[in-house]
Amino acid sequence: MDLNGRYNGCFVYIRATNINREFVGSPFAEAVLSRFGISSASVKIIGNRNPYSVVRAMFKAIEHHENIDEIARDRGQRYLTLRWALKNMN
Repeated sequence: MDLNGRYNGCFVYIRATNINREFVGSPFAEAVLSRFGISSASVKIIGNRNPYSVVRAMFKAIEHHENIDEIARDRGQRYLTLRWALKNMN
């Protein structure tokens, strides 16, 4: 799931990657995401590179993240149905 955040001319795009893949992005972004417990991700920062803007844009991107329980509740479905659908998608 891709996460997008924007603050003061700074655009941050966070994409989840496989667990065995290393972190791709700036060391600054890696430090921020490691505090959230995210160990593997791909981060693209576009525009203003002010550290304060980057952190706030990353926080806004992470604010929009929804886990599968929240998605199921919003759709009015049960979690088990969505988990089965994701598992048997391919």
